[in-house]
Amino acid sequence: MIHLLVAISITLFALAIVGATTGGFAGGFFVPLGRPGARKGGKLGPTWADHALGLAIATAFVAILLAGAHTLGFMRDEGMYFDASKSYALWFERLLSKTPSDRAWALERPNTDVAWQPNSEHPSLMKSGFALSWIYLWKSWPAGLVELLSRSALTKPLAWLVAAAGRIYPKLFVEESAAFRFPSMVTGGLTLYVVYLFGAEARGRAAGLFAALFFAALPRPFLDEHIAGFDAAATLAWLAVAYAYWKGLRDRGWAVAAGVVWGLALLTKHNSWFLPVVFVMHYAWLAYDVLRKRPGAHPTLAGRAKLLPIPWPFLFMGILGPAIFVYGWPRLWYDTWARIDWYFTFHARHDYYNIEYLHRTYFQPPMPVSLPYVLVLATVPAAILLASVYGAAERWRALLSPLLAPRALPAIEQEQAPSTVDRAIAEGRGAEDPRRTSFFWFFNLNLPIALIAHPKVPHFGGTKHWHPAYPFICLFAGAGVALVAERLAALATRTPPPRWLVHALAGATFATIFAPAAIATARSHPHELSHYVPLVGGPPGGADLGLNRGFWGYETGAIVDWLNTHLPRGGRVYPNDTFWSSWEQLHADGRLNRNIEQDFGLATTADVAVVEHEQHMDEVEHQIWMAFGTVTPAYVVALDGVPVLSVYVNPKSQRFSP
Repeated sequence: MIHLLVAISITLFALAIVGATTGGFAGGFFVPLGRPGARKGGKLGPTWADHALGLAIATAFVAILLAGAHTLGFMRDEGMYFDASKSYALWFERLLSKTPSDRAWALERPNTDVAWQPNSEHPSLMKSGFALSWIYLWKSWPAGLVELLSRSALTKPLAWLVAAAGRIYPKLFVEESAAFRFPSMVTGGLTLYVVYLFGAEARGRAAGLFAALFFAALPRPFLDEHIAGFDAAATLAWLAVAYAYWKGLRDRGWAVAAGVVWGLALLTKHNSWFLPVVFVMHYAWLAYDVLRKRPGAHPTLAGRAKLLPIPWPFLFMGILGPAIFVYGWPRLWYDTWARIDWYFTFHARHDYYNIEYLHRTYFQPPMPVSLPYVLVLATVPAAILLASVYGAAERWRALLSPLLAPRALPAIEQEQAPSTVDRAIAEGRGAEDPRRTSFFWFFNLNLPIALIAHPKVPHFGGTKHWHPAYPFICLFAGAGVALVAERLAALATRTPPPRWLVHALAGATFATIFAPAAIATARSHPHELSHYVPLVGGPPGGADLGLNRGFWGYETGAIVDWLNTHLPRGGRVYPNDTFWSSWEQLHADGRLNRNIEQDFGLATTADVAVVEHEQHMDEVEHQIWMAFGTVTPAYVVALDGVPVLSVYVNPKSQRFSP
């Protein structure tokens, strides 16, 4: 699969280069900040070359993720999702069978209820993706997918492509777990694609490209994009719905798309239910700013209202979103209202898991309001944050426009044609675009973090629950870098700076910010949950501050080679926080010898015991000391000298080989 992705990425990059040399990037790549760089036929929108470039970045990134997955152990929740996905897979195999009786079986209530009961507290989309990827890209590749696609004349050409790919790549993945994880990796790549399109259309191609690459270099999202979970997909879902809504304010087709994409977002994770809050607040802000009286504006409210975009996305989101949510989750086909009520009640009364913050472990509310804000500072590279602050600060008047005294509108903004308004923005005449994009980005940036900051909302899982804010941090950062390049070029010459100089300064500024972040992310893999940025002293500084590190049991993946070496005749391991199914996946993938078993009982019965270094696990380590009669670990997994997992050997073990 990695070779296939690289080949696709190279082909797409070649198409983008062709676009650059033949005018496919309408208006040029580097343009003044604020002028939308993506134009098709004189109208806003990405060109074919923009799609080629965005997809090239996305496929290259997925290849990178897939290459790094082998070193990453399995989170506690991943084991649960593996089990649930296999249950769903049995249902899908019947539903997609050629046999009518099998299809009828899948649509009978008792069978649907049994298949979709596991992990019913989370929606269906990603686990369905895990299941289908496991069936068609691992279990039956390529024959199963060829047979499925051959049933229709419309999809038969795809069947031929799959058959050809199957002859070249008879096995797509080295490990079974990669098939489960692949859909999350794809969502990570698609996030870069949408970030590029959004940034290119709103602030120019250079800003969009920089924003996409900045997001790729963020350590914590980089880890999420490797695993079979919902958080990378939830980030994509939030961003994609926001992009569709933003475009839907100008295009009714995109308004329909906003409804469809929101429905898919609801099937991804429950935080998508908060998106209408963002859109309502944005539209209210926009409407107030457009409708208020100001010098040069139309004297009547009706006249000013003509400049207000019609909020078509609200209509289609209301119609399509909930319908897709119910139809796309087979568990809700029966006892629909009761099960929806159970779903919302479950998350409204979610358990309070433990989280260490500044040397204190919190088990119940009130949770610290400052936690998400401190962790943003501690985990997002400071240079990217600084560029984001600069990009937002440059638009301060646009962000605060309704709170400022009304100013006279430029004459050109009084016209209704969007192109003239865009031209006014490009000319630096102080006009914000008709959709108030800066405020829209700013509110999307802040709401996910503010939701988690509420003292009664459970704080756990590191930073993943507010990752939907990060694409917007990067969008502002990309715009900030483009602006810095323009300002520096303007300072270097009194005449309009040559394009090559703007290009060179933009590239240098970007590299100065991107390279350290990318290097740090690469060095920290697969221990990104223990990684902290130099602003707080790196991983040692995070440990000194008492911030959470290495949790959810995935660090056992880092010791499989050590276990295979020192337990050649097999043995029993107390795996601490590793879930049963996650441990068994190490066996299924062939990473861990099958005669090395897990022992979830007392550590005294194990040959080897491990402990993850979280504050609330201190008592577990103490119990291991008492049981084994030693305080000296036999092996330690560390990041920059900070222990994340310690391994103790039972001195009574007859099977441990030093």
